[in-house]
Amino acid sequence: MAKILVIENEKALRDDIADLLELEGHDVFVSSNGKEGLEKALQETPDLIISDIMMPRMDGFEMIKGLKQNPETSTIPVLFLTAKAERSDIRKGMTLGAEDYLTKPFTTDELIRAIDTMLQKQARLRERFITPLRTIQEAITHSLPHEFHTPLSGIIASGELLTMYSDELTSSQIKDLGKSILSSGQRLHRVIEHYLLFAQLEIIESSNTRLAEVRQSVTEFPRGTVESFVEDEGRRQKREKDLAVELKHSPPLKISREHFIYAFSELINNSFKFSAAGQEVSVTDGIENGCYALIFKDAGPGMTEEEIVNVGQHKQFRRTEYEQQGLGMGLTLAAKIARIYDGELQLTPGKEFGLVQKLLVPIKTEAA
Repeated sequence: MAKILVIENEKALRDDIADLLELEGHDVFVSSNGKEGLEKALQETPDLIISDIMMPRMDGFEMIKGLKQNPETSTIPVLFLTAKAERSDIRKGMTLGAEDYLTKPFTTDELIRAIDTMLQKQARLRERFITPLRTIQEAITHSLPHEFHTPLSGIIASGELLTMYSDELTSSQIKDLGKSILSSGQRLHRVIEHYLLFAQLEIIESSNTRLAEVRQSVTEFPRGTVESFVEDEGRRQKREKDLAVELKHSPPLKISREHFIYAFSELINNSFKFSAAGQEVSVTDGIENGCYALIFKDAGPGMTEEEIVNVGQHKQFRRTEYEQQGLGMGLTLAAKIARIYDGELQLTPGKEFGLVQKLLVPIKTEAA
């Protein structure tokens, strides 16, 4: 059953359409002119509007303009009924956003088929947008409670100690508690950033228009960007001596600079996080099948084949072995970013130990 609004100034036709739709099981509302119909559409938010074009007070063209100006009604499909078969009227209606039209007189079967087709199309569109939202919801439901709980517990515990024992704590102890609050706050901020980006990427992937837009992005001179960032990260991790960077290429890449940095920053962060001080982390590059390959190798515990297959399932791997946040969401984001730009994230166990993370991003050519 669908909610359908019928806007028609001829009472006999309006009643006939309403009776037919009610027999089909639909919930029907009626209006006799465009102005009243627009007001009813704003009140009821129907799934479909069937509207005459030539009406008093406000015609169908002005009515559909009003619909498009309101976010609540802008996506409601409109089926125009017209006594004129002039191409100019039809073209004008479709340009304004009408989904389809029927020329009077029309048969009962023609009307039912047109309505069924439009409702099915609307259902497919709705499902197309609901599916990524469900994915986001499921990821949040399964992961966020724990991800929020851990850093919040640290902040609350340190805050309680500062409040209860502020007069007894030494300056060194207060400083340590401040560091704990800062570290937990930074971790919480990172979790929030991850999930906001995940939601953004899900929306981009669900829309061909958005995909086409982001794929117009270009990152020029990636070598300097990568070198600067990974060296800064090495200093931040106090692992400068472990870092070996050898980049030879710098072609323009078909990816936004923001997404490129986010993707490879997760990979260098994982390389440092899951390898011990004194173990080398190397960053190299190459050209493979029209893509720029950015390769991170570490000497940590690596990942099993099963864990690699499960990347993208919003899981964290081997949390019981490591106190810090496990591998999981960061790799999911890096893989999703690569996929959006027709690239790829490849994960392979090292020959003896460690993990090889290879980010492949298409190179922008003159023809592209």
